[in-house]
Amino acid sequence: MMLSGLAQLNAQDSTISINLPSAHRIGMFSLSYKTGMYSNGYGFTYYRFPKADVKGWYFPLSLSVENISVKSGNFSQLNFLTSPLNFFMPGISACRNISDNFWINLGLQIPLSTEQLSDVYGKTITHPIIGLAPIQELFIIPKSTYGIIFGIGIYERISNSFIYQNDVGIRAELGLKF
Repeated sequence: MMLSGLAQLNAQDSTISINLPSAHRIGMFSLSYKTGMYSNGYGFTYYRFPKADVKGWYFPLSLSVENISVKSGNFSQLNFLTSPLNFFMPGISACRNISDNFWINLGLQIPLSTEQLSDVYGKTITHPIIGLAPIQELFIIPKSTYGIIFGIGIYERISNSFIYQNDVGIRAELGLKF
């Protein structure tokens, strides 16, 4: 009798979990513009939100590709010439819905790149770059399955680059939710 009661309870639990609707997984693609004290640039970012939240927080993974141009007056004292920097940036965020369509995005990306430096005598140096790029941003994300997203936030960067070690500024993002 006790075993049949447990079997019925297990059957009920499995039926409940099968019948629960699954949440729609959210993907977003965006184009961003960043301007800081020492650089300007743009980037493309893909966000992949998980189906479930943890106490109201979602933890999407992000992957960005950026092109940053360092303002020339900031490194001329080093006697190096450089071209724009291209970064590959994997990361993770913590996002929370704060009201209707407004979301807060707190995250961290890891900028990876190499810089090629040429001094005034023609000597070239290739140097790997690794850094940290914290994200503090406010997003407008529609409740519908598809839609246009908009974000604005603070742009920050810390790296081991010879010419572009840190920066702070603003960023704006425009993209699509799917």
